[in-house]
Amino acid sequence: MTDYTQIEKLEARVKELELEARVKELERNNALSLSHSDYNIDGKPSRISAAIIALFLGGVGIHHLYLKRNFWFVLYFVFSWTFVPLVISFFEGLNFLFMSDKTFYERHFRF
Repeated sequence: MTDYTQIEKLEARVKELELEARVKELERNNALSLSHSDYNIDGKPSRISAAIIALFLGGVGIHHLYLKRNFWFVLYFVFSWTFVPLVISFFEGLNFLFMSDKTFYERHFRF
């Protein structure tokens, strides 16, 4: 009877290790697929493009239009005469440049 329970425990442990190995493989494949900066998931905007737009046209909120955030686009556009959106978008552009693709997609497209 003791041998039978030990065998069951070993089989359960083997299945657990196989599952962990499969999860690690999937995570590694996902990390590799997101390693390119202009990688586009399901037609969503890329991080680098959003950063460039934010740095050069962010003062009027074009980067928010690119990211399909219409409310923020209108807000930036209305207040563009104050130059506050220009300063904010500069830092947003730098943030887009230095964050990972995985973080970018998690923050902006988690639905």
